[in-house]
Amino acid sequence: MRTPLSRHPLSSRFHPSSSWLALVLIISTAPLGACDSSSPLDLQAEDNHAATLSGRPPAARSATSLAQLDQEVDHDGYGSAYGVNGEHRVAQTFTAGISGPLIHVELFLRLQNAIEPGNPFCWFVPSFCFPGPGTLRVELRSVNQDGSPGTLVLSEGSLPQSHFSESNDTVWEPVAMSPGVELTAGTKYALVVYSTSPGGRYYWHAGPWPDSYPGGNLFLAYAQEEWAPEERDAAFRTFVVGEAAARSIRIDLLPGKKQNVVSLKKEIEDDPHEEDDDNGRGGRLAVAILSSPTFDALTIDPGTVTLGDGVGAETPVALRNGRDGRPRAKHKDVDKDGLMDLVLRFEKAEMVANGDLTPASVELVLQARDFGGTRFLGSDAISIKAKK
Repeated sequence: MRTPLSRHPLSSRFHPSSSWLALVLIISTAPLGACDSSSPLDLQAEDNHAATLSGRPPAARSATSLAQLDQEVDHDGYGSAYGVNGEHRVAQTFTAGISGPLIHVELFLRLQNAIEPGNPFCWFVPSFCFPGPGTLRVELRSVNQDGSPGTLVLSEGSLPQSHFSESNDTVWEPVAMSPGVELTAGTKYALVVYSTSPGGRYYWHAGPWPDSYPGGNLFLAYAQEEWAPEERDAAFRTFVVGEAAARSIRIDLLPGKKQNVVSLKKEIEDDPHEEDDDNGRGGRLAVAILSSPTFDALTIDPGTVTLGDGVGAETPVALRNGRDGRPRAKHKDVDKDGLMDLVLRFEKAEMVANGDLTPASVELVLQARDFGGTRFLGSDAISIKAKK
C-alpha cells in the first residue's frame, strides 16, 4: 500500500473493516463498602471539580520515544466523569488507525481519596469511610461480533494506588501494556480496567458532548458484563509503534527502452538465458532498481520485492524453475552511471490475474525491503499496448 502511516486527525481516525475485534477500555474497582450506596453507573457531573483538571506534561506522555499517538478522545473540560467499581464497569471501544504494537494507553482519570476505616473521622461520619480501590489493572481485550466488549485478554498493564496523586487532580495517566500486541489498522479493539481491592473509586472523565468520535463507543455494564452503549465517549489515547514510512527509490520499467509500452498478452518467447532485458512483449516484465551515490540497489533483498498497482496484495518477483526456485534477479549497470543496479523480472500473466496489470494501468509501484528490513518504494509510468 502507498498510504504512509502517520498520525491521523481525530475526524479521520475511523477505518472501516470487516473484522470485529475491538479494544474495549473497561475501568472497574472492587465493590464499594456498605457505607457508600451511590450508584457509579450515574454520570457524575463534577463541575465543582473542574478547576483541578490538568494535563500531564508532554515529556511524560510517551512510554517510549518510538510510539505514535494514534486514537484520541480529549476530555470535555468540565469534570464530567463516570464512577466505576467492581460492580459497575465502563468500556470504550476504538478503531486502530495505525498497524503496529500497542505500547501504552493514557486515561484521563483520578482517584477518589480514601478515608480508611479506623480514621477518627469515621467515628463521626461513617458514611464517608471507605478503603482505597487498590491497584488499577488494565487489560487489552477482543470485542464481540455485536461490537460489545469481549472476554479474550490480549495484553495487560497496571498502576498501583500509590501512583496516583493525593492532590486529587485529574491527569492523563499512562499505562504500559505488555506484551505489545500487534494492532491492525481498521480493526476495533478494547481496554479493560479494574482494581484489586474493595471500596473506593476511580473517576474516568468523559469526552465532549455530543459524541464526536466515530471510531468507537462508550459502554456501561454491571459485573456480569451485559453491555449497554452510551451516546458519548470517555477520554483516552492509544500509542502504537507504527512502521516507518518507506524510503523513495528510483526504478526503471523495461530498462533500456525509451517508452514503457507493455502488451497484456505474450507475443514473443522470453530469452531463456535472460541476457537481454524484457521488451514488454514477452511473458515477463523487467524492472531495474537504480543505485545512486547514496543508495546501493544491491542491498535490496530480491525475495521481498513486489510490483503492482499499489493497492492490496502485490505480485512477487518471478522465480527460476517455478515457484520453488530463486528469484529472477541479476546485477547490471542499466543506466551506465558506473553503479550496479538490481534487475528483477515479474510474470506478466500473474500480474494480470492479480489485477496489478490492466488495460487502464498508467503506473506500476515497486515495494521492497533491504536485508536490514528497511522499506523502499518506487514507481514508473506504463502504457498498455492497444489491441489490434
